[in-house]
Amino acid sequence: MEKLGTREMARCKNAARAIGSNEIRNLYADSAGRCQNPSCLKPVLVRAANKTRVNVGEMAHIIAASPKGPRANAAVDPSLLALEQNLILLCLICHKIVDSEEEAYPIELLKDWKSSHEARISTAFGAHSFERCEDARSAIESLLRSNRVTFETFGPHSETAWNPLSDAVEIWRVRVREVIIPNNRMILKVLDSNAHLLSSIEIMTLEKFRVHVDEFERKHVFGATSSSVSKFPEEMNEMLRREGV
Repeated sequence: MEKLGTREMARCKNAARAIGSNEIRNLYADSAGRCQNPSCLKPVLVRAANKTRVNVGEMAHIIAASPKGPRANAAVDPSLLALEQNLILLCLICHKIVDSEEEAYPIELLKDWKSSHEARISTAFGAHSFERCEDARSAIESLLRSNRVTFETFGPHSETAWNPLSDAVEIWRVRVREVIIPNNRMILKVLDSNAHLLSSIEIMTLEKFRVHVDEFERKHVFGATSSSVSKFPEEMNEMLRREGV
């Protein structure tokens, strides 16, 4: 994924600023890794014949990054053009089409594609608003348990990790991307959708968890060189655990 960030920054060299890693990460997460054209929806991370992942997605500007680009608008502050709000994830083909046929794909249409797609993803993965703490707790319970078991079984401090003959390091990398990161994002979605149920202390715990998730992804997805990641806040295990509420 580090190569993805470098490539996208190069593509936006004419923009007011390069697309940052946070924008890339958030866009891929909010789109569930699929082209946001509602008539396409193809995955943009596909497996090649040798089973390696190939990225066929591109960050498309809704309002052009350059004055002469498709859907350019000189009235817009240039510093806003590389922000997530002005980006839509498209496959190579759809990106080429919407930029080549500017009149058929105006700004408002692309904004509608983006917002509608993200709304469908949020609904599909169960980020509902609940009336009771018990129900919201149930929505995150299995995700927290899955992360805990994965970490204890394959993480850096597990017995497997200390076996020099095992492929524990590679297994851990895979589990991070396929289990822990998606679970973390879903936990954040559920808690953000149910902030009205959280106490002031729980809101602080949520923000600590958000920092942990951000640093964890920067290290394991984008290859940040920091040797440490803020620890998982143990208070998360008691989040929304209130009898009869």
